[in-house]
Amino acid sequence: MDIDKFPLPYKLSDTVNGEVTLEAFEGGRLVLMGLGSNHVPVQHFADSIAASDDEQFVQTAEDVIWDAAYANSRRQPLADGHWKAAACYYEALRRGNPGLYQAAYDRAVKSARRTAWSVRGSAATAS
Repeated sequence: MDIDKFPLPYKLSDTVNGEVTLEAFEGGRLVLMGLGSNHVPVQHFADSIAASDDEQFVQTAEDVIWDAAYANSRRQPLADGHWKAAACYYEALRRGNPGLYQAAYDRAVKSARRTAWSVRGSAATAS
């Protein structure tokens, strides 16, 4: 995907404080508008992932992808994990390496499977 041709602004998600939008790819970072559920500007998250190295980025992306999936399972469409996961996807594109997001996604899936297995296993042994 050529990020120079990406239609902007682009809505990433809704939060309890309104919507989060991707406004631009500018100066080596994503420009996001909106407030997270904790009333902190979402740009702080975008700046932190832009400043991270690839391994730190993959770890952060794994965590927020897992959070987004968990929020989805709990029927929480306004959770911050949704826009954060989307921001990580676009950050990987901005870096020119969408494989970083895929690696984070794969790790989050493995982590979720381990968590589900351990929860099922402990429930089975408790009865």
